[in-house]
Amino acid sequence: MLSKLRTTGDVSCQPSHPVFCANVHVSCVGPTRVATFPFQLRAAGTSGSIKAVGQDTPWDGLYDHAKATWDAQAQSLILQPAGANGYLRLQPNGQYVFRYYIGATGVMSLGRCE
Repeated sequence: MLSKLRTTGDVSCQPSHPVFCANVHVSCVGPTRVATFPFQLRAAGTSGSIKAVGQDTPWDGLYDHAKATWDAQAQSLILQPAGANGYLRLQPNGQYVFRYYIGATGVMSLGRCE
């Protein structure tokens, strides 16, 4: 998946759960009322973005100019929003972890990009 993203600069991502969770291990622990959303992930060089598909989200604009960090062995891509806490980590197999902090409370979503 990371090689596809490096080549095309764009992948589509779909969450596994309908809402963000307080934590996710095997399943959603502590479901929240914050809805997850499908999104387009774009990354090139040291910059990246996520854009929700077909809906407004509390994160609109926060990831427009996110810092993109590719690890040295191409094992993951991490996007971090400028001026906010959180990250989106994409693994080579297409699975992602989206962690964000609303105030001091962290919420988490898992999903897959193709």
